[in-house]
This record gives sequence, C-alpha cells and structure tokens, in this order.
Amino acid sequence: MGVALWPTAACSASLPEHIAAGDTHGAGKNHAAPSRPKRLARLPGLHLTLSTTLRRGLFYAGVIAVIWVSVVPADALVETGIWDKAEHAGAYALLALFGYVAYRSTTQRNRLSVSLVALGIALECVQTQVPGRVGDLGDALANTIGVVVIYITYRTVAALGIRSTTHD
Repeated sequence: MGVALWPTAACSASLPEHIAAGDTHGAGKNHAAPSRPKRLARLPGLHLTLSTTLRRGLFYAGVIAVIWVSVVPADALVETGIWDKAEHAGAYALLALFGYVAYRSTTQRNRLSVSLVALGIALECVQTQVPGRVGDLGDALANTIGVVVIYITYRTVAALGIRSTTHD
C-alpha cells in the first residue's frame, strides 16, 4: 500500500474543480500543472526502486568481481561444490541480467551481450598466464551460454509484447 501523491479518479471528486482538473496553482489561472517527478526504475517482483546510476554501478561491480575471480591464482579461490560449467554459465547469466536491467535499449543490450561474450573469451585466454589456472574452451562456451540464455529470454519477452512498467 503506497501513498498516492497525485489525485486519482476516486479521490478527485472531493477536490475543488480546478485542482481535480490539474490546476494546482490557482483557480482558473492558466499555469502549467507541475510535472511529476522522474520515477525510478522498479525491479520486477521487488518493492525496491533503483536509479539508473545505481543499476549500472551494480552491473559494473559484478563485472569487476567476475574479472577478479577469473584472474586470481587457483589456490586463492574457494571451492563452491557447484559444477564448474554451471558456475560459469550462472555468473555470466547474472551479469547479463544485471546489464539488461541497467541498460534499456535494444542496441545497448545487443552490444552488452556481445561484450560479455568477448569478455568471457578474453578472460579464458588470460587464465593461461595465471598460476594454477587453465584457459578452457568449455568454460568460454559456458560463459556464452549464460549470456545467450538471458538474451533469448529478453527477446522472447519482447516478442510476446510483455512490457515493463518502468520508465526512464
């Protein structure tokens, strides 16, 4: 339950006629109605709003975390007990999801997807130079699969005409 900051049809009947019509500056004066404050984007299913800057900051924090985990020596990592390929696919799917929430246009999302695939391949190449790490084509493929799953999900949602209720 939220507090209505703008009159709705149900409550406008009790307001003076000029205010119910949107004139909040004075009866009958030709002033423009005040603009609504810019809404923050809502994450689906959460009652939480995040600004574009914060959403992008979280995405880039995730990118930095993946890079760090990818370039530290093997003996510095903690075993998770999760299948290696699932870790890779899950990490890159999560990065893609954060990126898709941070960037709204189709062009930005397409570029983001290609960039994440390229990052996954590049980091696997870098791992050949890290003590105790091995660059693995299977890991690069798992990274790509994680990104592609999110890409296909978003394209399917768009094709079905399901739209977010957020506005930037």
